[in-house]
Amino acid sequence: MTAGGHTVGLLELYVPSRSPQQHRNKNKRAFQNAVATALPGFLSQFGDVVIVVGDLNVVEPGHLQRLPVFGAWEYAFCRSFLVAGLTDAYRARYPEGLDHSRLGRSGAGYRIDHIFVIRQHMIQIRGCGYVQVPRRQGLIDHAAMTLTLAVALAATGTLR
Repeated sequence: MTAGGHTVGLLELYVPSRSPQQHRNKNKRAFQNAVATALPGFLSQFGDVVIVVGDLNVVEPGHLQRLPVFGAWEYAFCRSFLVAGLTDAYRARYPEGLDHSRLGRSGAGYRIDHIFVIRQHMIQIRGCGYVQVPRRQGLIDHAAMTLTLAVALAATGTLR
């Protein structure tokens, strides 16, 4: 995909969380390991804008409410995006933000859907957030995510 003269790399992920109980963590962990291993190669294919987005089915390390359901290996998966040179767009824009993308059975909100951009674009994040309307209307059980980046036009160098 191209925008403003830039090639945009877009990786959309869904980390599986549903499978027979005895295999759930094994399958999820294998998928997360495969993504973490492949991520640097994916990023190297694009010299410009790269966006990684999706339902990671894990909260960020340091989530305000410690959730024992998530293991250390899942938090390590979240950190693998940072190690690969990406930044959490929502957290970059709202360091203390408490928005969420899904409600648990208890009614507590969790941010398990994430948008990452290459670290060099962190200062160009103009907006990142969650739109609760589709969830509230029952269209889906997650909030929609939004991202606005202001990147220089390739030909003119002016911001867009």
